[in-house]
Amino acid sequence: MKAENRADKAIDLFQLWGQELAERREIRDSQLNPADMVLNRPEEVDLLVRAWFYCGRSRDLYVALFHNMNKMPILKWLTTSPPVVIQGFLEFLPWYLLLYRPRPVELQFLVSLYREELSPWYSAIAESLSQEASHYLMSRTANPSLRQLLKAPAHTEAKELYGTVLNRLSENTLPGLYGDKNKCLLQALQMSSMCSRDIQNHPGTDHMLQVIETAEAIFEAGLVPDSMAILLEAYEDGVKKGRFKGLEAGNRLYKRWSRLLLKVAPAYAMLEHGPSAAAAYRSIHKRYFPLFPDHAPTYTSLGILERLQSDSPSGPAIVASLRLWLLQISRELNQEQQAWFDAEGMIRLGLMRQLVDSLKQAQPQQAFTLAMCALWVNRSFESGLNKQSCTWLMSLCQEMWAWVPSAIFFNARLWEQLSRYLDHGDRQAGDRLLSRMSELQGDDLQFELQHRPDLFKQRDRIWERNILAGAFLGVR
Repeated sequence: MKAENRADKAIDLFQLWGQELAERREIRDSQLNPADMVLNRPEEVDLLVRAWFYCGRSRDLYVALFHNMNKMPILKWLTTSPPVVIQGFLEFLPWYLLLYRPRPVELQFLVSLYREELSPWYSAIAESLSQEASHYLMSRTANPSLRQLLKAPAHTEAKELYGTVLNRLSENTLPGLYGDKNKCLLQALQMSSMCSRDIQNHPGTDHMLQVIETAEAIFEAGLVPDSMAILLEAYEDGVKKGRFKGLEAGNRLYKRWSRLLLKVAPAYAMLEHGPSAAAAYRSIHKRYFPLFPDHAPTYTSLGILERLQSDSPSGPAIVASLRLWLLQISRELNQEQQAWFDAEGMIRLGLMRQLVDSLKQAQPQQAFTLAMCALWVNRSFESGLNKQSCTWLMSLCQEMWAWVPSAIFFNARLWEQLSRYLDHGDRQAGDRLLSRMSELQGDDLQFELQHRPDLFKQRDRIWERNILAGAFLGVR
């Protein structure tokens, strides 16, 4: 009898485990904005931790936590959580506070959460608070240490933004797809400051156009999710205030929105949603930007990228989709259909490179996908790839990775296909980059940051700074 009870319990546990795996998968695949998640019980947070935290989506967990910090059970859960969770949450807060700009009352949890050993993280948080928020929190605490931290920052809107004093940005260059990322970020901060000052003087279309330009500058600095968040907020604000009334395809505001969404939304879908990027892209437009329909060639390209990244991509299906996509591009550009393929079925790399180079800044996701198609199709032919073509492809991948240090742009599978055609020096450089990406992960990255912080400040340590930035921003 006891043996039967044990067997029944084992079956019950197995069923519960299976149910949780299904729930985790459903959470990961869901298109629900983490900010909209309603959490009431610690068990619900535990499930999100298992669904998100351990698969590289800690940012989503922190967003959901932030918007539920007004509930005592959730706050208690966080105060008793492992150090890696609470410290990660506190590291996430400065950027999110500056992006989201919550009401001071929404930050009450910072008083309850504070402990002396957390003061290093609170210093950065205090720098990102508005004067109003700082004064509100000081009025809610008698803790002298916390009050001192809240008093310390000099809150000048034009001088300090995104937790960074403008004139303290690193003098080291940080190359990216759009030039020096530090300069792009500085431009974005200055534009954000201008938007904040001018909102009273220019509350209508002009201000919205300024916000869009700010979002684009942030995107070009490699902060793709932050750029998307600004666009979401700007769109919701525009709808609420009637700024889209009478919007037509030909007017300036419509063109500006359409062009930037074509740049940001597919890149966001590719980087944040991976295997379901095409569906996520269509959902973004349908749910969050219904006045701006999704772009058919972009949707096709994301579907192709999904197939290319699958474990067993179908050759005929990819080639058929690629031909459709190239036809869509030609029609959109009002060009005659080019002879993209030669008589053997290989892609003409000279033509493809011209198209990629013309698209890579305006539509980086499409440009990258075209390049990957060229690599995938031509590798099947004995003379399909050579040193020149693979050097170009490698340069493009490095340029994309320097912009956003995601494994999508550079990984072992991709490197294996390219490296055999490259010079010894290029192979060594690629091997070193792949090795550093593998070494500087998780606890190893934390160790280097704590014990060798100067490593990331050295002028020639561009890879390390990119890897660190990617880890801080939750790039996968």
